[in-house]
Amino acid sequence: MDGPNIVFFHVGDETIFPIVMVRSVRANNPGAHIIQVTDRVSPDVAGVDEIVRFDGDSSHPMGFRLECYARLPTRVPTFFLDTDMICVQPIDPAAALEGNSAAVCLREYLKDLPLDTGAMGVDLSEHRGRTLGDVYPYVGCVTAAGDPKFWNSCLDELRRLPAKFWHWFGDQEALRNVVNGGAHKVGWLPESIYACLVDVEIDPTKNPKICHFKGPARKRLMLQCAVQAGFLDAREPLAGGYHIEG
Repeated sequence: MDGPNIVFFHVGDETIFPIVMVRSVRANNPGAHIIQVTDRVSPDVAGVDEIVRFDGDSSHPMGFRLECYARLPTRVPTFFLDTDMICVQPIDPAAALEGNSAAVCLREYLKDLPLDTGAMGVDLSEHRGRTLGDVYPYVGCVTAAGDPKFWNSCLDELRRLPAKFWHWFGDQEALRNVVNGGAHKVGWLPESIYACLVDVEIDPTKNPKICHFKGPARKRLMLQCAVQAGFLDAREPLAGGYHIEG
């Protein structure tokens, strides 16, 4: 393997966004080894090197994702990426780890916003009156790890949390508690470098490695950027019958 080891979780028939993410990784990391983890029925994402399927409840994506990551026998430095991301530079998980057992994405954007205590239909009333950065200081969209130990700790932590977090926010709840618990030596991945929100970042000197298109409102922007970067043809038919409008 000449490039980075990359793992992503994807379930469901809509494959357009993981296809973009995979192509962007390939364009900037020609020797990358890319692994899709998924359930037993979701389609293969085109362009991956390996697909690992697990049994589990994919209707609770945060819990199932942590289960998949914890069960994956990773033994080399690896980036675990969300699918709503575009890689724009070479990435090196070993360098990002810097000898730590894990590296997590440190939130930099919109930290002072009041937390939406009804976001994604999850009752977060126990966090009422607190800010996004206070409750969720780490973003779950990109993490580096060299083996499953960190993910197993996150999964164990999620199992101690209320069941509502298995659907959404469980990754961030578990990340926060495990990192703050201090059992693992953890480094930082600045959000502006590893998960840059291109519509929020105002510093022209930033040189991000990965851009993040978080939330439904940014998905069209992600596709537009993919066309501009040459990762998609505006006329190209994609898996699931999707087409890109220029």
